[in-house]
Amino acid sequence: MPEAPTISIVMPVFNGAKYLRHALGSLSSQSPHPARLEIIVAEDGSTDDSPGILRDASAALSITLIEGARQGNWVASTNRALQQATGDFICFLHQDDAFLPARLKALMDAATLFPDAHVFAHPVRFINGAGKSCGTWSFPAKRLRYRPSNATSHLLHLANGKRITVHRLPPSGWLPQLVVQNNLAVPGVMFRRSLLDSVGYLDKTLRYTADWDFWLRLAARHDLVFLDTPLSEYRVHREAQTVGFAEKQSEYADNLRIALDRHLPVLNGLADISRREADAFRAMAALGIATNLWLASRFTANPQPAATLVRALRAVGLWNALRYLRLSRVFPRALARLRANVNTSAQAEDESS
Repeated sequence: MPEAPTISIVMPVFNGAKYLRHALGSLSSQSPHPARLEIIVAEDGSTDDSPGILRDASAALSITLIEGARQGNWVASTNRALQQATGDFICFLHQDDAFLPARLKALMDAATLFPDAHVFAHPVRFINGAGKSCGTWSFPAKRLRYRPSNATSHLLHLANGKRITVHRLPPSGWLPQLVVQNNLAVPGVMFRRSLLDSVGYLDKTLRYTADWDFWLRLAARHDLVFLDTPLSEYRVHREAQTVGFAEKQSEYADNLRIALDRHLPVLNGLADISRREADAFRAMAALGIATNLWLASRFTANPQPAATLVRALRAVGLWNALRYLRLSRVFPRALARLRANVNTSAQAEDESS
């Protein structure tokens, strides 16, 4: 009987004690627990109890701890861990996120169903600081204006009786949507480690969009196997980088534009995508940058006026603006973040009273 594939979990950690136990516990709780699971942690000089939590967890989990000079950058820490990974498949897990119990089994079942596939993904559940669900972050796998000629769908039957619809999409079935909006969360993707030889590691100069840039590189070359049910939790809280960056708006804007400029030319070479359709996706991508910058500014002391967003909507035309809103799912995500912040604030008030 062939040996089961190894799964490498890559974790960058810095001062993550508040949620780290929950993240590690979600790996212990995988059902059934993978026989060959390695956890590579790049510990970036934490000053809280993160190192102690990792030492305690190593009694039950196979943890390889990488320590060294402080990187000060989650992307650089992720790359350090990636370089040590030996698994056939790689998953990212941040210190404040978590996997649901059936996640790894479902992904490996999908890999068995599609043995020649390289990239796997699924929606994630938004949770707030207290762990309460506040929405879903999903990829619009069903919302294609057209259906690529070689796209397929299957049913995956889990041991608990649950059925998951699994879509296999060629590059033309997921790269255009990904250009419009990053709808793949960090804890919602698994890929074969062998891809690192062809697409490289994460770009550490893109602190805010390194994951998006990496997904786009994968999408330009490979099919996506998408499991249509949430299998991970993505925590939205006030300490998160993507929420509290009031002083970094210009860097965020630069990161968005750099990532997009790198990958827009790929649209012209995709099968099933006409030049007119490629131009429409470019227009929606430009609107996506304007929308993300406007929404992000709402969490700062200097929010952009609504007129900025209105001008961007007018520039792409009504039809493309409506398509953008449908494909990007940006407002459900913004609503989830709003709920998370409201719930976190309410919890803090209850605890202080």
